[in-house]
Amino acid sequence: MDGKERLDMDICKQINKLPKPIKDYIHELESVCPADLVQELVNLRENQKALLRKNKMEMQDFIDQFTEDLQFDALKHWAAVLGIDYEEPPIDDMWPDWESELRGKIAEGMAKIGVLK
Repeated sequence: MDGKERLDMDICKQINKLPKPIKDYIHELESVCPADLVQELVNLRENQKALLRKNKMEMQDFIDQFTEDLQFDALKHWAAVLGIDYEEPPIDDMWPDWESELRGKIAEGMAKIGVLK
């Protein structure tokens, strides 16, 4: 199938109404770089951009989770060093209150041993 057959009939009619040099140029473009190839390249570029966005979001989620885990580990470490008893919150919704309470206990414990004044 040549380039002319791939084009929609309405577009072919419009192209054929153009002056010969312009019409020849358009037909030459189609034979050098077929429209379906151009469309595939455009689709591949759009997919690449979407994958990069998705990868960036997943990486940010990973970093956020890693940071949260480090903070949690640090709280557990300081609680152990200072001999503070704690229980991990049973559900994630309780995390902010639990974290705040544990940070307060750790600050009190550090103040007692002179780390915080």
